[in-house]
Amino acid sequence: MKTTFAIFLITLMTIFFGTTPSYAHEGKGHPTVSRAIRELDEAKEILGKISPDAGGHVAKASQSVDQAIQELSAVKSSSKKS
Repeated sequence: MKTTFAIFLITLMTIFFGTTPSYAHEGKGHPTVSRAIRELDEAKEILGKISPDAGGHVAKASQSVDQAIQELSAVKSSSKKS
């Protein structure tokens, strides 16, 4: 369980602090944001398979992932309006 959560945190850190591909600024939207959403969807699936939910931490992590997906989706939506 601790290992899975550690992998989840490392994935989030890589997504948010990783490098941006050079093509990300060439008018092709936000490929980095799209990749982050895909990774978070995968993390959500992994979290859904963890049982039992020790102390509600998995549920909290799952809610945090949902919130991150919503925020990143808002980034994509707002950039389309600009």
